[in-house]
Amino acid sequence: MTTDYKNTAAGRVPSEWDVVSLGQATTDIFGGGTPSTAKPTYWGGDIEWTTSAYLSGLHLKNGQRKITKEGLDNSSSRLVPKGNLLVGTRVGVGKVAVNDVNVAISQDLTGLVLNKLAFDSEYLAYYLMSDQPQQVFRNQTRGTTIRGIPREDLKLIPVCRPPLPEQMKIAAILSKIQQAIEVQEKIIERTKELKRGLMAKLFTEGLPAFRERDRQAGLHGEELKETEIGLMPKSWEVRRLGDIFDCHDGKRVPMTKADRIAGPYPYYGASGIIDHVKDFIFDGEHLLVAEDGENLKSRKMPISFIAQGKFWVNNHAHILKNRLGSLKFYEQYMAQMDVKDYLTGTTRPKLTKGLLLEMRLPFPQETEQLEIGRVLERLDAKAKLNDIRLYLQSGIFKSMLYQLMAGHIRVNNIEIPFIGEQTGPAHVQA
Repeated sequence: MTTDYKNTAAGRVPSEWDVVSLGQATTDIFGGGTPSTAKPTYWGGDIEWTTSAYLSGLHLKNGQRKITKEGLDNSSSRLVPKGNLLVGTRVGVGKVAVNDVNVAISQDLTGLVLNKLAFDSEYLAYYLMSDQPQQVFRNQTRGTTIRGIPREDLKLIPVCRPPLPEQMKIAAILSKIQQAIEVQEKIIERTKELKRGLMAKLFTEGLPAFRERDRQAGLHGEELKETEIGLMPKSWEVRRLGDIFDCHDGKRVPMTKADRIAGPYPYYGASGIIDHVKDFIFDGEHLLVAEDGENLKSRKMPISFIAQGKFWVNNHAHILKNRLGSLKFYEQYMAQMDVKDYLTGTTRPKLTKGLLLEMRLPFPQETEQLEIGRVLERLDAKAKLNDIRLYLQSGIFKSMLYQLMAGHIRVNNIEIPFIGEQTGPAHVQA
């Protein structure tokens, strides 16, 4: 069936869809406030209360804190009846959520009480997350210290109104994709937790297969010993990093962005590849370790990683070539190692070459290093596959959000069997 389209304030949409203002989609729009924190009797009651910072995902299932009836009555906070919308208009501008509970709101938020005969709450929440309304949020945000969108401008945002059954189908499809994304995010987090736990065990007790060898020999498992870097199997040694690696920092050549000529070779900085250039200064397999930067403390990104083949490095990463042992083992060990005692500087932490070479590291027999490295490498490969799946699912969600909200994909004549289901994963496997 061919769909006819018309040009509207919300863009080109199917002819049978209405376009109204957000103000017309609601029966009430209002702001909120925060009860005085100096009044203990205003807090700790049974009324849910939230700020925009607490909005995450499509549904708000509980408030950030709880206030009393006295706190609600003596502040500008107002209660949004459940099943309506919360929109960030002062902090977190453009955030949107359906409130599954009655909730009082702070001054960061605007409550939208919907005309339920004309709009499905999930549909309208997804619609406000789409490109066209989000562009309005960006364009209309004003202010210097605290930026926000005026409530009068919020009311003027054009909103597509397909027939209510079609709205529900659109929301159901997007919700299913979002549920898959949430499951994938949990899988990724659980895989990270598994790796953290496994690394702690491997770097303290060694590889179980090697301990099994000792049990079969009648040794009942290898004893652990206390060392300057913690517990480890008795057969392991503690060695200086400088006794395991050669440092090639003297060969580094930094380049400004203006000096870089695009090419096929990776250009590494403190946390990984930052560009690709036409030439290289290193060839082979090396371990790069961050030399400076806030990440040495926050550890939001890796501080050690293997560079292979031909590449260039700036002066923010140390270049190590192993004389002994396994690069993969030490890449993984340093990834979880606490390096704060080796850092200098306050405003910008720095790991100097001298302190790097004096680091104490475990040194199992090399066959065990290789096996531990392989175990963790397999886990990394699984984690990378999970990341790719999440990337693809997120791309599908963004594409479907655009296509459905613009009416490029129509679902009005499609049976959607899972509409109204209270779905959610009973369990997640990593």
